[in-house]
Amino acid sequence: MTPALSIVFPVYREGPGVLRHLDKILRAVPVPHEILAVVDLDDDPTLPPLREWERLHPHLKIVRNAYGRGALKAIRTGIEYASAPRILVMMSDGSDDPRTIGAMLSALDAGGACVAASRYMNGGRQVGAEGLKRAMSFTAGRLLPILTGVPIHDPTNAFKMYRREWLERFPIQSDGGFEYSLELVLRIHAAGGRVVQVPTTWRGRTEGASNFRLASWLPKYLRWYLLGVAWRLRRLLVG
Repeated sequence: MTPALSIVFPVYREGPGVLRHLDKILRAVPVPHEILAVVDLDDDPTLPPLREWERLHPHLKIVRNAYGRGALKAIRTGIEYASAPRILVMMSDGSDDPRTIGAMLSALDAGGACVAASRYMNGGRQVGAEGLKRAMSFTAGRLLPILTGVPIHDPTNAFKMYRREWLERFPIQSDGGFEYSLELVLRIHAAGGRVVQVPTTWRGRTEGASNFRLASWLPKYLRWYLLGVAWRLRRLLVG
């Protein structure tokens, strides 16, 4: 059976806790689906428990990162392997709440091109985030609708669902990391795609180590932010 949803699930040394997250996804997703666990390394210690879970749950597929190492390359690989008309990106560290997936599916099927799970809209919340990182993502989200016209408040959260045709139309251009998420919502919106949001609860990771490197990624976020502002100005001047 062709899945209705492909879940791109980048994995990097998450430990056995990843199985609890997979169990939660299994219970929460209301449609036939596949989970694409994309790993960087053949010796990743998460692989043995993943293989055992795969044996019991054949809709899990373990995929080797085709582009080297890193979350962005893993996400690109997962998107290319996805077979469903709807593609969801979610983290394997348990920060994303699988209970949000049903609402994301409904919003996408109601005409959305991209559905963002939002910590910063009414009903959303964030638990255990780092202070500076939280302040910057909150500020970026509040300014986004004002400066670019994109009607969401959490563009930097990677927990998003897309219609396949939009990802095929706009292959990821980013080369750093999670700024790709901001890139996609800006490009989809600029092309006339409907970008919507639903509330979610995001929880800071309790196992493993965060790989977020603010100093190296901030210029890459700013580049896409400024492009989004320029695209809006152009639309206002032309239209």
